[in-house]
Amino acid sequence: MKKEQTIIVGKILKALRKNLLLSQEDLADFSHKDRNTISDLERDQYNPSLDTIFRLAAVLEMKPSQLVNKIEEVEENAEYINVLLREIEEIKIINKKNKRSQ
Repeated sequence: MKKEQTIIVGKILKALRKNLLLSQEDLADFSHKDRNTISDLERDQYNPSLDTIFRLAAVLEMKPSQLVNKIEEVEENAEYINVLLREIEEIKIINKKNKRSQ
């Protein structure tokens, strides 16, 4: 069975947090999240919601778009985006062919 691809957030989050000399508890307190949530995010146990990205970005002294850009730069995430784009393009081609044949 193929492992489902996930977005890698943890290593970016951890590096940014440490760069600001924040503990997981600090990041949790300032972002109104549980410390276990921060730990889970850093271990890529799940992906953050948009609200969480906004909160984390504010604590990390950046815009949400800047945080997302840093997440996009992770090599595994860049490849994930490329795979998604190829899959979507294939679906569009199939849909277009189906519409023509109707």
